[in-house]
Amino acid sequence: MIPDRLSEKHPQKSPLRVLFFEDCIGDIELSLRVLRSAGFAVEWDVAVTRAEFIDRARSESYDVILSDYQMPHATGMEVFQSMKSEGIQTPFILVTGSLGDEKAIECLKQGMADYVLKDRLARLPIAIRRAREEERLRIERVQAQEALRSSEASYRSLIQSAPCGILRLSAADGHLLDANTALAGILGYDSAVDLLKGISGGCIRLDTETLSRLISDGAVNQAVECKVPWKHKSGAQLFIRLAGRLICDDCGAPACLEMIAENVTERHFAQRRIEQLNRLYSVLTHANQAILRTRESSSLFQEVCRIIVEEGGFQMAWLGLLEPASGVVTPCTSWPAEEECLNGIRTAAAQPEGYGPVGRAVRENRHVVCNDLVRDPSMSLVAGARRRKKPPIFGGNSYCESWPVDWRTNDLRRGSELLRQ
Repeated sequence: MIPDRLSEKHPQKSPLRVLFFEDCIGDIELSLRVLRSAGFAVEWDVAVTRAEFIDRARSESYDVILSDYQMPHATGMEVFQSMKSEGIQTPFILVTGSLGDEKAIECLKQGMADYVLKDRLARLPIAIRRAREEERLRIERVQAQEALRSSEASYRSLIQSAPCGILRLSAADGHLLDANTALAGILGYDSAVDLLKGISGGCIRLDTETLSRLISDGAVNQAVECKVPWKHKSGAQLFIRLAGRLICDDCGAPACLEMIAENVTERHFAQRRIEQLNRLYSVLTHANQAILRTRESSSLFQEVCRIIVEEGGFQMAWLGLLEPASGVVTPCTSWPAEEECLNGIRTAAAQPEGYGPVGRAVRENRHVVCNDLVRDPSMSLVAGARRRKKPPIFGGNSYCESWPVDWRTNDLRRGSELLRQ
């Protein structure tokens, strides 16, 4: 009769719990003798049927399983497969009288820890120590992976719930790689997923020049920042301040930019307004000084045009004289001097050419502002009247301001509207 359990303990020996799948008590005794000699204090159980084996392996904790390959009711491979299907990860070692090379390779491929021939039991302690060490490393790896998953989940939860926009940009082409919910809200999207799906057109990215500058700066101090014009989902322009760091890969090459995003659109336009007011103040100050020190009207006209361009930041300024009898305005000076677009221009307030800013200023005796000459409806009549002449070329945000002037009293009769480029 095979004993159900034998127990041996030694305070100086390594404890070892073993489950045998073996029907020969003599082979078990030989294995135990080898293990005792190798310094193990063995506690062991034995099973001779597949059901008994699974029941013990499921209910008890073992350091190793030692199994014969050929048993009356099941093979070692069959009980190993049953053990795997139960999710039991205990190291499994075959201890058998003979095993061909093909079967041995197949057993190892299936995940068995090792195999030992019964006529070479001296290898058994070595195989057990190696199997236990591999199991220890496997458990540590699983624990590390679980800790990493937990950490990543916590990190993502923190990032997604942050009140500020957080994003990751590719260091290769500046495209958006990842973003949190707050950034999606800033840009008008319902979620980060919707944001990433909705940027296929490349509107949320860094331009080449900005990307190159950030990568160059990041290589020195790791802290980088910039302000970029991005589009809201509705099409409105936003100004976003990005601040963060450059992340490099294991080889030291730039991999991505991790940034915090802040919507500074209102601040941007407030700063623009301050700059415009400063330019307006500078223009008015210098123009008043020129009026006080300049006596010749032609010199004064040209100086005022120069001040408007150089102090006000405009591309060009010109001044024309009104012939009261005919109502025609003829350019007399400009800055830069000799602008080609003024050649041959004579604006009569009562003719189609007079429907532009100059004609309206004369006709209505008030100053007129046109922020975009290209798109202003009143300019279409002017352009039609001059279609036989080469039209002047203006940028998409061309600006024109016209007002009547009485130079005898040095009175620039203007409203309080701000100059805008």
